[in-house]
Amino acid sequence: MPPAAAAAGAAGRAHLAVLAGVQGGLLLGFTMGFTGPVKGPLLADFPDLPWAWFASVVNIGAVAGSLLARRLNDEVGRKATLQLFGIPAAVGWANLAAGFGSRQMLFGRVLTGVGVGGMSTACPMFVAEVAPAKDRGFYGSWYQIAVTLGILLAYVCGLPALAHAWRYVSVAGLCLNLQLMATLQLVPESPRFLAKAGRPAEGRAALAWLRGGEAEAEREFKEIAAGLAGDGGGGGAGAATASWRDLARPGYRLPVLIGVCATVFQQTCGINSFIMFTDDILKSKALGVGVMLVQVAATACALPFVDRAGRRPMLIVSNALMGATAAGLGFIVRRTPVAELAGASQTLAAASVMLYIAGFSLAMGPVVWLLVGEVFPSPVRSLATSLATCAVWLMSWLVTWSFSALQRWSEPGTFWIYAGMTGVCAAFVAVVVPETKGRSLEEIERLFLRRGGRGGRGEAARLLDA
Repeated sequence: MPPAAAAAGAAGRAHLAVLAGVQGGLLLGFTMGFTGPVKGPLLADFPDLPWAWFASVVNIGAVAGSLLARRLNDEVGRKATLQLFGIPAAVGWANLAAGFGSRQMLFGRVLTGVGVGGMSTACPMFVAEVAPAKDRGFYGSWYQIAVTLGILLAYVCGLPALAHAWRYVSVAGLCLNLQLMATLQLVPESPRFLAKAGRPAEGRAALAWLRGGEAEAEREFKEIAAGLAGDGGGGGAGAATASWRDLARPGYRLPVLIGVCATVFQQTCGINSFIMFTDDILKSKALGVGVMLVQVAATACALPFVDRAGRRPMLIVSNALMGATAAGLGFIVRRTPVAELAGASQTLAAASVMLYIAGFSLAMGPVVWLLVGEVFPSPVRSLATSLATCAVWLMSWLVTWSFSALQRWSEPGTFWIYAGMTGVCAAFVAVVVPETKGRSLEEIERLFLRRGGRGGRGEAARLLDA
């Protein structure tokens, strides 16, 4: 086969593997966006449904799913974990579509949360481990694009003013879930998982399929095997024996701190509150779809730059744009309260929300999940990813729950707090987060291990100079 044809074939297989994996992100976005377009029809059919609980209980299910996924990721594999968590998600969507009563609807919502919570631990790892090092930023951003497409799809499915609209949207969620489980059958398991599980022949075969050639696969597999030998992760032990105490070992502390703090900042910047605030400003399903389109477009625009500009510059620019628009929105609602927004003030507020969401989509959405897949050392990758994902869901619940209380305290103050958090995040990135573009996962791990994980400002500076 000519080299050009072989390269094209390898790229096509990498595309397929990543697309199969990020369908977990598509389902996550659809699950989170579900409540927006169906609130009216659902409450009309179930007036006794406790809406605040129904909207937020998915986060509780997701916390449980993210913790349950920790051992599965290391014992059965990343791909298999995605498929296994498709089972509770499918049962949950079927329960929602059946609509037997309020309690069953709440139960279905919890099960969909368990499903996407488990998937959200496996997706970043699977994508990071199957993507080539030079294109990992490009492929890693597909996860966030899938999340935003899922939210958009939920809004589009809920556009028609149909009786029992929630039933049709639930069926669409079930179909997406079954598609995820079926498509994953077309691609191999993560080669790094197979190597750790003591299945080198399968690992080499998976890499050969992904890279389109035996020579390239053998070179990469040797690097993986050397990395596992260096950290003691071979022979099937690896992270399956990792404990919470292991996260504080030298060489592990700093990457765990980076990954977990990045996911916390992703939520405390207020993204879910801004999405909620969209309805208060726009008061239109169609315009809500427009905002979601902006989110998808901005995430897609970031794709070419993640591996060129690097993770750190994009995160800093993203937080600067978010901080400026959040602060500006605070001044707008200080002059004109939300309930009185109209005309020019409403247009300015809507533009601020769109710019904020665009800023988030440039980096804080996609790059944070990319870091989660990159920085955690192999022996504790599953445990640390479960911790980071659990932090995402807990903070998502806290920010969503606190928004109404903060608005009652001070409408402008709410957005100034979010602006302040973006400033703290930008400072954290500038001081602590190393640049990882173009490096293999084993190279990133060695960066932290060589310095002994001492942490702090000086340690981060040495990492950045490496």
